[in-house]
Amino acid sequence: MERPDGGWKGWLEDRATHRAPVDAHFARAETWLRDRLPLALASILELGPGHENDLARPYRLQGAAVVQADVDPEMEGVTDLRPYWSEDPAGIRRLPWDEDSFHLVLAREVLEHVADLSAMLFQVHRVLKPGGRLWFSTPFVFPLHDFEKGDYWRISPSAWLWLAKQTGFTACDAVAARMLWDSWQYPVSVLGWAEK
Repeated sequence: MERPDGGWKGWLEDRATHRAPVDAHFARAETWLRDRLPLALASILELGPGHENDLARPYRLQGAAVVQADVDPEMEGVTDLRPYWSEDPAGIRRLPWDEDSFHLVLAREVLEHVADLSAMLFQVHRVLKPGGRLWFSTPFVFPLHDFEKGDYWRISPSAWLWLAKQTGFTACDAVAARMLWDSWQYPVSVLGWAEK
């Protein structure tokens, strides 16, 4: 399908068309944190940044301590979780930070790629400071993707609420947000947060 505004590839990568609701969700995370403490005092963990720094950028610009982590990272300066997080059923699964390390954990379109999701949520809960939050988005109505790294989950909002309680979070909110039906990327995503 040819588009006058940069061809089909330009249309596929157009954030305003495909990612605006997800971006708005994560802008609310920034507002939530800023209402609690100056960002220059905040500690933030971003899981699975992929090949972009855009989610961490506003926090860094305001002086926050930002750590990005991924399994087999695509960018320099991103913590490689492979020594700490094994997909082997008998392997280690522990985030390499102390308890109560972060005010905020961000996970945009990454938790569907974690085979042992309960273990990851327990670990996120462990590294969050009391009152800290995990802000996440995951695809719900979305094609299978990223086969080489694994694409495991499509979880409803009510299942997210259940998982959050099971893994120790005291509060959670998750909604299935109708995105853009003409968007191949995000027809429906789950947008949510869970608080320690």
